[in-house]
Amino acid sequence: MFGQSLVTTLAAFMAATTPILASNLVWYTEPGSNKPAFTDGDKVRGVNLGNWFILENWMEPSLFGTAGLPGTDNDTQVMDEWSFCEILGKTRCAEVLEEHWATWITEDDFKRMADYGLNTVRIPIPYWVYNVTDDEPYITQKQIPYIQQALNWSSMYGLDVMMDLHALPGSQSSYQVHTGHYTQESFHTDSANIDRALDALGKFVDEFTKDEYEGVVKAQVLYYCSWELVNEPWIESYQANNIPWDFLADFMDRAYTTVREHENVIAGKTVSMVIVHDAFQALDNWKYWFTESKGSQWVNYGIDTHLYHAWSPNADLDNYGHVVAACGTADMLAAAQEWIPTFVGEQSLGVGTFCVDYKECFDLTSQDLMANVSAGSSDADYNNFYRALWESQYHAYNHGAGFIFWNWKAISPVWSYEQSVTQRWIPTDLDDTLWAYDSSQEFCLQNYNWSNVPSYPTVAVSPIPLGTSLPTGKALLINATSFPTAAITAVSTGPGIAIPTGMSTVPLSGGKSTTSMTGTGVTSNIPSSTATTSTSGAGAVARLSSHALTIAACLGFFMVLHSS
Repeated sequence: MFGQSLVTTLAAFMAATTPILASNLVWYTEPGSNKPAFTDGDKVRGVNLGNWFILENWMEPSLFGTAGLPGTDNDTQVMDEWSFCEILGKTRCAEVLEEHWATWITEDDFKRMADYGLNTVRIPIPYWVYNVTDDEPYITQKQIPYIQQALNWSSMYGLDVMMDLHALPGSQSSYQVHTGHYTQESFHTDSANIDRALDALGKFVDEFTKDEYEGVVKAQVLYYCSWELVNEPWIESYQANNIPWDFLADFMDRAYTTVREHENVIAGKTVSMVIVHDAFQALDNWKYWFTESKGSQWVNYGIDTHLYHAWSPNADLDNYGHVVAACGTADMLAAAQEWIPTFVGEQSLGVGTFCVDYKECFDLTSQDLMANVSAGSSDADYNNFYRALWESQYHAYNHGAGFIFWNWKAISPVWSYEQSVTQRWIPTDLDDTLWAYDSSQEFCLQNYNWSNVPSYPTVAVSPIPLGTSLPTGKALLINATSFPTAAITAVSTGPGIAIPTGMSTVPLSGGKSTTSMTGTGVTSNIPSSTATTSTSGAGAVARLSSHALTIAACLGFFMVLHSS
């Protein structure tokens, strides 16, 4: 009885709303493909959510000033999450990290991402969420409800998700804080590390594509997040004594199979996109992999390349040279895009590094660091340079599949998308450009539009505190049992997501309830143990909370529910 009612009410909901399809739903790469990667759909316009589930000390130095960690009067450097938790101990570390997970990125951030015209978030995730050994100090499992919450927010505000396995056991990149352990790369020194990484990857895919509902109703979610198999692996040809190519190739092929074995796909829909990082090799080098090697049988795949200006070969360029270098990436990306979806998965406006010695930045803010950003330049010089660097990257990267900026938040303004928008180096409307674009010119920005120059802040300002975007027309399932109380409160309240006045609820058998509502942009939060909703009107949104629901939508554009 109840199962059929749920089907009926949700069927009515889906008939009343038109899901907003994400940009990558039109992409599909055939096995061994040498044809254009896609012919339709939007470019990726995204941001990374780094320093959320893997700490990086230079991005939020104050967190590494937590009581109990070495301060400025102690030479000991806390370089990574390993040391962070090792020194604090697991109990205290879990307390600090849960506060960080709950506050570093909030629903308001997702609203503002939508406000700024973004359509994608890349979420770095570590293996230790699911697979730790007794001698590893990491906190495990507790991240899951926060990741799940992020996926629901992504779905609510129309953002695609790229789940990025950013840290592997043993470290896949030597002395990089993003691996969670600042040490000599040793992923390849023990084949058991592959097994541990695959175990974690499989559990991630399982967790976020579950299809069970109290044994009464089976729910399948068409998620279309992409899965990046490993971030920035260093191979021998990039740096001696690092991962042998054959070892990495074996891992990637097994990881691809793991995603396919664990994902849940609605009949008639394509499988999710699997992405490899280019391992700092020329993009053309990967043609063999995808046409004649292990990748030749892959389906729906893409490649991620990272293009930074703070390191070689761009680190020593002057401002003019940085813009020229950015312009020059267009041909490379266009050529790759002819045979494979090619994302610039990390970029920034940073032409130098900030807070590498994180203790130098204790108690500083983005506004404090603006003095370093503008050092030696007039206001017009540095503001126009960063705007030009942005526009040259934006145009060039659209010759590929698009961009994902590193990062949404960071203490350094030029490494923070939200702060760069605040400073008007990046426009809120991404099509709002100051220069005409001519890809045939070495300096690709032409004909400065003097009538369109923004009023740059004369002093550094804080980002807009509240976003204005409302949830889009999508049905979401939230696993209430795994959310901490604070997280439930955050999900269930806030601007634009209260139950409209006059809405009525009708109890069903077993204490369940159904809610009917009409109107434009209305949403429902139903705190009962299980709930169903029918809606009508443009932009209506149903949000269902349940102790029994164990399904999370990676990009839950719509659901197909049927009786089991």
